[in-house]
Amino acid sequence: MTNDALHRRHLAELVRAAKDDVAELVVARMESEHPKRWAALTAGARAHARTDITYHVEFLAGSLELGEPHLFEDYARWASRVLSARGLDLGGLRTSLEHAGAALRDRLGATGTRDLDATLAQGIACIAEPPESAATADEDALALTRSLFLQAILRGERQAAHNVVMEARDRGHAVIDLYVDVFQEALYEVGRLWERNEIPVASEHMATATAQFVLTQMYDHLPRSSERRGRAIVTGVQGEQHQVGAYMIADLLESDGWSVRFLGTNMPHAGILTAIEEHEPELVGISVTMLGSLPSVRDLIDSIRRDHDVRIVVGGGAFRASTDGWRMVGADGYAPDLRSAAEVVRRLASA
Repeated sequence: MTNDALHRRHLAELVRAAKDDVAELVVARMESEHPKRWAALTAGARAHARTDITYHVEFLAGSLELGEPHLFEDYARWASRVLSARGLDLGGLRTSLEHAGAALRDRLGATGTRDLDATLAQGIACIAEPPESAATADEDALALTRSLFLQAILRGERQAAHNVVMEARDRGHAVIDLYVDVFQEALYEVGRLWERNEIPVASEHMATATAQFVLTQMYDHLPRSSERRGRAIVTGVQGEQHQVGAYMIADLLESDGWSVRFLGTNMPHAGILTAIEEHEPELVGISVTMLGSLPSVRDLIDSIRRDHDVRIVVGGGAFRASTDGWRMVGADGYAPDLRSAAEVVRRLASA
């Protein structure tokens, strides 16, 4: 790691460590400036204000650590959009960031003041930007949500990641769009960052675990089809370590009316066969991310075929580069992505 990267990490750690104290100082300062307004707030509203300020500081720290001021600009635009959509004055956001900057300068002294000031200034400047046209705002909304979600999961900040996604849902975005355009795409980018050696494997695991935590929170918000389509099992073969994609497929199939048993990944084939025997599914979905797992998939499908008349669909990165890979392993169909999975499964089930 370069000296510059070490400096940025140190600065970010100092900023994160100060976030709770900074939030208290900012709230106290804003209360002293507007005593009547703050006196009218409930205890819950005050606590919410403190929490919001800690989020400001967390995203500021992430931007500083990566040396990417535009990430804090994205956050400032997102926060502005959230407040504007609720008819709230953006002046409070601007003031809270200014006070947070002053509190951090007092804490940090000469350490990183230039970077801190520059990044904060760029973020604050974005608050004053005019709103986009309706078409542009809608088009960019999930791109911005995805960027902020990616930042949050790379830092392992579960609540921040959850808040970003839930805000998008509250603004009317369908859960399937969040699964595909936020979760799926952000996790693809995590994988690319690891491949380019821009993040260590520990960060990749943390980002994945954080995303899966948020997914569990989304489960109760999935729409539920009134149609009952049948029973399904979703799993991965032995040796597969990546399970978030299969997890999302299981959620979306359940949303579409299937009774789903999700077995996780790296599942011994004997266990999968036992589950099929017990659950008697009409459909088995197998997630495969690694090309090296294809022989194992073929063996599993052969074992299933010997004793069970069931439709089998595969998906995952191992099949994306090949048009016929799914046929070669003996599957009945292939779902190239989350958005197409329900349609592919319905077609197979009715064939």
